[in-house]
Amino acid sequence: KLAFYLEGYNAQCTQGLLVGFVHGFRLHFQGTHHGRFSLNLQSALQNPEIVDRKLDKEICEGRFRGPFVQPPFYNLKVSPLGVIPKKQPGEYHMIHHLSFPYGGSVSYFIPAELCSVHYASVDDAVKIIKLIGPQCHLAKTDVRSAFRIIPVNPADYYLLGMHWKGKYYVDCCLPMGLASSCRTFEKLSTAL
Repeated sequence: KLAFYLEGYNAQCTQGLLVGFVHGFRLHFQGTHHGRFSLNLQSALQNPEIVDRKLDKEICEGRFRGPFVQPPFYNLKVSPLGVIPKKQPGEYHMIHHLSFPYGGSVSYFIPAELCSVHYASVDDAVKIIKLIGPQCHLAKTDVRSAFRIIPVNPADYYLLGMHWKGKYYVDCCLPMGLASSCRTFEKLSTAL
């Protein structure tokens, strides 16, 4: 369906989007391919029911694979899980701490130029409105779970390991805590 909707767009951009959504997007990791195991954060250990709920939800949504009794990859990089409160009382985020440990994390080995973003400002919008004139139409959207609808290339699954209650899990969608996620999403959204 996406190919149909992208007909008439830049061919190179269209091809990149189609390949990415069919085969997953690469994370641009440039570190070693050795496995690593990190313990979960105290916030996760103190709130096991929240982690259980979040893991179940992500599995049901098809965004996590698991649970596995053994690491599903010989070189699985297991990053810590944690829990942080949302603005609404009683609501929580589960975090996958991909910036741990400092100097050896998954995010640490993604080049800085692939992590920077430039979001459009109100001034940018005003310039475009003035350029188009009175016939200009505006729209705003908020994509629910934006990163979580973007598939990761299976060659990078080993980078997104988790361990909980003796079982292993793998994230298969673009994680919120990854250094390159914002840049990847920005490139996709500007391409569309």
